[in-house]
Amino acid sequence: LGREYYPAFSPIGASYPGNPPILEAFLTGETSQRVALQDPEITKQQIVDILRRIYGDQVTEPVDIFLHDYATNPYFYGNIDIPLVGVNRQTFVNYAAPVGRLYFSGSGTSAEFLAILQGAYYSGLDTANAILEDIREGLPLGAEFINDTPRV
Repeated sequence: LGREYYPAFSPIGASYPGNPPILEAFLTGETSQRVALQDPEITKQQIVDILRRIYGDQVTEPVDIFLHDYATNPYFYGNIDIPLVGVNRQTFVNYAAPVGRLYFSGSGTSAEFLAILQGAYYSGLDTANAILEDIREGLPLGAEFINDTPRV
């Protein structure tokens, strides 16, 4: 099994104090279909084997593994965030802009990390901070609502 089965690894999480390091791998095509059907322990061992060939014995066993098969998820069916030609940074600012009490985050709102877990992770942090800032500034974030019903 070669690196071609797991062509892209991306480290996330550890850049924020107190967060554990997370390694994300991207799979496409036949490889993603094969991995979706195999035992997660086999996948974990394949990834560790590849990383040890690259980095040597300093690679430790993962604490856990999480696999998501976007191809069978009814909300995605294999879709991934790919912008059209001509999309600029303002487009992502617009995607992430709150509408009333509704705030948005996710990889589709990230110009820096579009279509990858980092985009969802960092935009979630940014959105949480925006909500906290709105609360601190006294904006009516939910203040005029009780259980989604306007307060009279």
